[in-house]
Parts: sequence; structure tokens; C-alpha cells
Amino acid sequence: MDTRFSNLTHVFLDADDTLWENDIYFRTAEREFCHYIGRYVDENLAGERLVHHQEANIPIYGYGSKTYLLGMLDAAAELCPAQFGAEMYLDIKAIIERLATHPFDFLEGAEQVVKDLSKKYTVVIATKGDLSEQLRKYRQSGLEGYVKAIEVMETKACPDYRNLAAKMGIAPENFLMVGNAVRSDIAPVIEMGGWAVHIPYKVTWVHEMMEMPQSDRIIELKNIEELRGLLLSDEVAK
Repeated sequence: MDTRFSNLTHVFLDADDTLWENDIYFRTAEREFCHYIGRYVDENLAGERLVHHQEANIPIYGYGSKTYLLGMLDAAAELCPAQFGAEMYLDIKAIIERLATHPFDFLEGAEQVVKDLSKKYTVVIATKGDLSEQLRKYRQSGLEGYVKAIEVMETKACPDYRNLAAKMGIAPENFLMVGNAVRSDIAPVIEMGGWAVHIPYKVTWVHEMMEMPQSDRIIELKNIEELRGLLLSDEVAK
């Protein structure tokens, strides 16, 4: 166990692409949409306009598959006004229905790591997105007995983490945030004085891309299973 964390009492865990698969399903939906619209316009243009409308809609409607549906519809209406109608709407909605009902899959080792961490720390899932979608995945995970709380934040910005820490009754130095997204999981926690562990995922959503802050309170790991060596003694990890 790393001696820097002697005052650590809480471990906050990102959910999507830290504990379980998520972004690969959004990228699959994106490819489906671009291929579908590619019958009328260039697929690369379709992808660009989808990103544009998605970014415009997030501040209003938040995250999740419902907002992705709006982004697709907005892009389709812009690019294919002559073809946009009931049939196109239903075809695009079918893409989102497949996205929203994708299989639930833990990332390798994640389930057991959460159980191991709960032996020593108060474990909190700190995520963002559509509330109903995040709660559904949490229930599918079967982690209720090992997690103190799940917090579905609005944006995962510094004020959101301050509010979560206040709910838990802890100071920034008492918690560590683990996640794959620099913008949502690392930068705001470092800004408020907490600890952060970055575990890169195989796909990075363009919305989450930013430069890694410079701080000795950021730890880079290759996978979630390396948290055991960082946070647990040999006895607790067994």
C-alpha cells in the first residue's frame, strides 16, 4: 500500500468505462448512424455534424442515449431535409434503442476490486449521465452490498465533487477519485485538492479530451486491478 494515502477514507469510482463497458456502444451507434445517413451525404460529414449537435445539446439535456438521439435527429434534419420524416425518425430511434439496451459487461477485474476496496474504504460510485440509465446499470452490477452510495452528477465539475464530499462529510485529502476521463474524473478533483487515479480506457470520447493537469496527486495506472497494490495491504487484498 502507498503510504501517501494514510488519511484516505473514501474511494470514489467512475462507472462508465472504469467499472463497466460503455463508450464502445456509443461508438457503434455513431457508426450505424453515419452509415445510414451516408446514403445521402458523406459519412465523415455526418459524423462531424453529429458531434456538433451533441455538444450543443449536452448543456441543455445532459448526457445519455436520449440526448444522443436528439443529436442524431438534429444532424439528420440538417443534412437530409428532403428525406427526413417518419421512416428516418424510426430508423434512427432503433439505433438508440439498441444502444440503450446493450449488454452489461464489467471491465476485467473491476467487480472484485470494488469488493476488495469495500473492506477498508467507503466506496462511492461517482458518475454522470441519464439518471435512469445509470441506476439501471448499477442495479445490474450487483454491487449494492459493497457501495455506500451512487451519485449521478450533472456535469462532474469541481462544484459537483465539492457537493459530494460535503454529503460524505469529508475533506478533499480524505478521498481519491478513480476514472478514465481527464476532464470529468481527474482535473476537477485535482482543482479542489483531492487525489485522482487515471486509468485510460481503450476509447476516449472527444467531449472528454483535455491536457492532463500537472500534479503529484495524480497517479497513472494501466488497469483497475493495480488499485490493490496502491490502496490495500496484502492482508486486506486477500
